Amino acid sequence: MATSGTYGFIATRDTDIIYPAYRKIRTIDDNATLTTNQITIAAKMLDYIVQSWRADGVYLWEKDEVQIPFVASTIIIGTDGFDYQCVRKHTSTTTNKPITGSDWTSYWIPLGTTGVGVAWALSQSYVSVIQVTLSSEVVGIESPFIRTSNYDQPINLFSRENYMELGSKYSFGQPTGIYFNRRLGASELWVYPIPTVLTDVIHFTAIKRLQDIGAAGDNPDLPVEWTLALIDELAYRLSGNKDIPLRERQLLMTEAAISKSKAKGEDTENMGFTVSPNFNR
Repeated sequence: MATSGTYGFIATRDTDIIYPAYRKIRTIDDNATLTTNQITIAAKMLDYIVQSWRADGVYLWEKDEVQIPFVASTIIIGTDGFDYQCVRKHTSTTTNKPITGSDWTSYWIPLGTTGVGVAWALSQSYVSVIQVTLSSEVVGIESPFIRTSNYDQPINLFSRENYMELGSKYSFGQPTGIYFNRRLGASELWVYPIPTVLTDVIHFTAIKRLQDIGAAGDNPDLPVEWTLALIDELAYRLSGNKDIPLRERQLLMTEAAISKSKAKGEDTENMGFTVSPNFNR
């Protein structure tokens, strides 16, 4: 048997996905050329498809371990001479100035110490160790833990409700939990309680969004076994704008669902399974 000995196949947007999808619904012949408008419509639909699939479950290849080192909070001197620590990053205004600002307690907590902070100044960027901005592609997190010099300690992943119900968000100690605040753009982590050992590092599994397929020669941000699923799904979506009988559209939908299900079946972790008897019963 003579095989190629290579593993170089990878799909590109126009040649390997958009063209086959249009041919599948008989929009073009094998030797025909798509119009710019046809490609634009299909490319946009392809991005809709890829991003909507995120709602169906987590893609294993879009998970990555992330490490978040602590960055010390800003500490300033209040007008009373005592130190105040920032608990929410912000640009300073008279509204959030400690003691005199109308909303300063949302941004600062008193430490009861003196001689540590720097002078407060207007229009300055102040940071907090408990508020961490994540990369914009992170859409979820799993399995957080904190790594100290000696061991890894699992910590809780709070829901918004759990975090808001915490009685003292601004106590100090080794963190026992984090709240993932998903936002448009860059999401955030909120750490509880305020870390006292800044050499500790929070680790977690980040769930990332899939990359866009923006150009003709771009490769999908999916393994090659998803190529047929992309073609079938795109063909089905494009068929809605064509004069295709309902029964044929239903067949296209079924084919797309089957292709996607087969590809998704590979999106699992292979793990051993052990059964142990309980001799204490």
